[in-house]
Amino acid sequence: MTTTPFTRNQFTLSAYILLGFYAFMQTSLGPIMPFVRAELSLNYTVTGLHVTSFALGMVIAGVTGASVAQRLGRRRLFWGAGIGMVSGGILLSIAQVAPLTIFGTFIMGWIGTYLLVMIQSTLADEHGDNSAIALTESNIVASLLAAIVPIVVGVGAGTVLTWRIGIGVGAVLWLSVFLLNRDMHFPAVQVDDTDTDSGKRLPRLFWWYWVLIFLGVAVEWCVVFWSVDFLDTVVGLPTEQAASVLSVFLVAMIMGRVLCSRLTYRYAARHLLWLAIGLVAVGFPMFWLAQVSWLNIIGLFIVGLGIANTFPLGLSIASRVGQRASDLASSRISLAAGLAILLIPQILGSTADVVGIFNAFAIVPVFLLLLMVILWQANRQFNVESEKSKVD
Repeated sequence: MTTTPFTRNQFTLSAYILLGFYAFMQTSLGPIMPFVRAELSLNYTVTGLHVTSFALGMVIAGVTGASVAQRLGRRRLFWGAGIGMVSGGILLSIAQVAPLTIFGTFIMGWIGTYLLVMIQSTLADEHGDNSAIALTESNIVASLLAAIVPIVVGVGAGTVLTWRIGIGVGAVLWLSVFLLNRDMHFPAVQVDDTDTDSGKRLPRLFWWYWVLIFLGVAVEWCVVFWSVDFLDTVVGLPTEQAASVLSVFLVAMIMGRVLCSRLTYRYAARHLLWLAIGLVAVGFPMFWLAQVSWLNIIGLFIVGLGIANTFPLGLSIASRVGQRASDLASSRISLAAGLAILLIPQILGSTADVVGIFNAFAIVPVFLLLLMVILWQANRQFNVESEKSKVD
């Protein structure tokens, strides 16, 4: 629950739009990959390396973000990371051989993710106790822009602009924000991060929420990556219909984040996480086990409502816990997301090759159980440290 007014200033709104830009560029990889594969005559393995390289770049940015921010300064890294994301996208668009297109997505994931790191840490510093509101609202904008990517790419593919219009729209969006806001103020670092030794600067409590973020992103991307295949091969929907049903999940994520952004004015993020995980625990068995397609779809919708908020809520708590080293905390949070995207969908896919996609999805209930255990322990430790700080 917040006790001070929440104000959206120029920096806040710019950060919101640029997080949307990041989400737009990241999400565009999915819709444009079939066109890249067809143009370059790639097999599925090489095509998949584009997403893998993006996630690998996220991991590198998560490891190095704090030290790079200290060396370059927040302002330079904030704007420079956007240039890196656009440059990687342009390379992906114009290259005619797979090694270069894969390198382009790597640049997007590596340099571009520094923008994510900066947005998270600066919003947390700018809004302090209200950071849950800012971080949740920023993710609403990200969800909205991500949701329109398939439309933009699909429409562009039928014109002379081709699928490349997606990268072009992202580039124009970033350039517009830069030209209008390049002289805006940047939040100051709350504590001088002169020592970037990550293990010594972040408290133990931070790592409990770090694991929670990792597991939440893992569940989200398992659904994003594999739900269409599940609906096709297990539920029996035609491939085109199964692909369109994924929009139900994306719309649910938007609705979930809008609702949660209102609730953060009244309730603490650590309590709202129980609601988010509880919705996923209700919806996933319906999606996974139902024998009637409309029940599978309802389950998918409920999963989207809940999983939409595990990352922004976990992010807001971890950012506050690690506020004495905000850039470092944001870097490590990005590392959690990158590792989850890099590893877990691939593990589920490899498992599906052996036991089938239905049985492979059993990994998700395991993650949900772990999420509940981690959240219980993290909140318990949070309460202990809060009481200790009151005594001190």
